[in-house]
Amino acid sequence: MKYLFITQLFPSGLTGTSVKTRNTIEYLLKQGHRVDVCCVHASSFRKNNFKHPKLNFYLVPSRERESNFIKIFFRITWLAVGLRPLNVKRVFDQRLAEVFNGLLKTNDYNQVFFDGYTTLQYLNKNQRSSVYIDDEDITDLLFKRLLESKQILVKLYYLFEWFKSSLYERWYLAKVDQIWAISQATAARLRQFSTGKTVVMPTVVPFKKNVFSSGAKDLVFTGTLNWPENKHGLRWFVSNCWSQIHKDDPSRKLLITGQLLDDDLSKFLSNYQSIDILGYVPDLMDVYQRSALAISPIFINSGIKVKVLTYLSYGLPVISTHESVLGLNHGHGVATASKKYFLKETLGLLNDRKKRAQISKQAEKYIKKHHSYKVLGAFISQHLN
Repeated sequence: MKYLFITQLFPSGLTGTSVKTRNTIEYLLKQGHRVDVCCVHASSFRKNNFKHPKLNFYLVPSRERESNFIKIFFRITWLAVGLRPLNVKRVFDQRLAEVFNGLLKTNDYNQVFFDGYTTLQYLNKNQRSSVYIDDEDITDLLFKRLLESKQILVKLYYLFEWFKSSLYERWYLAKVDQIWAISQATAARLRQFSTGKTVVMPTVVPFKKNVFSSGAKDLVFTGTLNWPENKHGLRWFVSNCWSQIHKDDPSRKLLITGQLLDDDLSKFLSNYQSIDILGYVPDLMDVYQRSALAISPIFINSGIKVKVLTYLSYGLPVISTHESVLGLNHGHGVATASKKYFLKETLGLLNDRKKRAQISKQAEKYIKKHHSYKVLGAFISQHLN
């Protein structure tokens, strides 16, 4: 079989939205299939090595940001006008559309995958056999941001974006043959927009190696550091929990990994002791082996937080908000707490090695049962033409 993926990001596996894509492509390659991938790629974003004799990439370099004020003004005005959501319209690239359509004309693909919300805008009206892979329920996320926002102008912005996002989904999802949703809740919402088959696709995060160490002391946070929910959650944790946790044991550190840290968040974190900003880390195992506990203080979530699955895939004990485990199956092996009790529960776990060991074993069992290549194989055998 030969498959074409058009993706939002290079499938590096270094971000939550690319983990699922990379592992799905790797599975297809292991089964002997051929895969072509096309996407826009920013040179500032790490690609990570991904090579295979039956894998071809067609990358379009991202354009440099405009610095001229007048051109910026007109671009923002143009983006704000129309029915497509701003976050969709701003990433449209005519060059990528031409590459994608060129590949369709010169190749006979068994299936075409639109991987990620923004890729739907490249859907060809004459498209053969297409699958939409949902990596985050953006429309639902916009609605939750609307509810959480306090400022009237921000609320109005999210209201318009949510409305346009709903129209965008209705228009394009009616044209795809299958929707592979990220969670049960998302699948239930998207079924109303499509006559095609809508199913929940397992997010594959294969188990690596259990790195649990009873003597570890550090905490770790992993995520794309310019994503609003990650920034807000990390700021909240540092502001409300970190000083007391550090006071409990001054030898502890908070380790932060991830790309795209902005100056504002960097400056904020620099005001606190014993926070190591590690940025891009080639091998997370090196960091996770030093960590007693991983944190996921996320308060708005739609779908599944891949950061939580990534922690679990290393057998790393996790403390998260209730929102962070939305979309996961029962028995996920994550300790959860509300804002009110997050500090208390975190300190309790840090000082209870036996409890952390139990959570680690639950994490390993959960990943192998629900997020393995075996689970993905069964899914693809059932739903892929």
